[in-house]
Amino acid sequence: LDDPDSARFHVEQTAAAMSDLSDMVGIDIGALGLNGRLGMAFGARGRGNAGFGGAAAATYEPVERVINLTKQSGGGSLAHEWVHSVDNLLPELMGVKESGKGDFITENPNILPDGPIKNAFVKLISAMTAGERPTAENFKITDKDRRLAKYNIEGAYSGPGKAIKQAGNAVAAIAAVDDIFARYSGNKRSEKNWRTWRTLAAAYYDTTGEEVISLPTGRKVSNFKAEAMNLDGGSTKQYWSSDKEMFARAFQSYIEDKLAGGERQNDYLSVFADNKYWDDPI
Repeated sequence: LDDPDSARFHVEQTAAAMSDLSDMVGIDIGALGLNGRLGMAFGARGRGNAGFGGAAAATYEPVERVINLTKQSGGGSLAHEWVHSVDNLLPELMGVKESGKGDFITENPNILPDGPIKNAFVKLISAMTAGERPTAENFKITDKDRRLAKYNIEGAYSGPGKAIKQAGNAVAAIAAVDDIFARYSGNKRSEKNWRTWRTLAAAYYDTTGEEVISLPTGRKVSNFKAEAMNLDGGSTKQYWSSDKEMFARAFQSYIEDKLAGGERQNDYLSVFADNKYWDDPI
């Protein structure tokens, strides 16, 4: 009411974006509100968090079931937030249960009953996350570790020490240790030795002298997952690399690509899905 021109702009752009979204996903425009469960708000949900990372340009609020687009920078986020609502509310639409705040299929596909929709989500999550790119691991190395590494590996003629010495580099050495100890997974004593030898392998080949070094020796994931983890910057709290956020960004990419394939574009519906724009709050 305080800014009717802005209000008119957002309502008109949202209507046009929803029309394009309907075309892209093949769902009647009247059903995009998820049978009346989904609300829209424009700059009406507070001023956001002005702290670290700044305020979000747009949000989906699962408790209120509202997509909120900020008045100044919410454009471009509608597809992203809409598919969050699908992720959250689809179980309820299927008559499984009333969807709560933490009910997102991408975080727990078992919310859904066995069948083609659940199978599709499981395959989607695997496609987003599974791959052959090793993730980074941090190794904390002390001077004692370096002394032990030299003592136990330099003259080794068998066992992990020999395998580390023959490996030629830290990544290959840690892989060799993993091959030796993998059969003992579940045995607490063996797993402790496993961790010790991995640290010694990293220490043996380290030339930096740093207390913490990072090596690509972690679990293997997709490039999409690995780059999302890079965006998280090693934070223990996943955001960009959570399955929920990766799903929304993958959907954005799908929408942008499909629009482009038809020589169309709607930057209010979705923009900046590519990782190179990661610092734009989407």
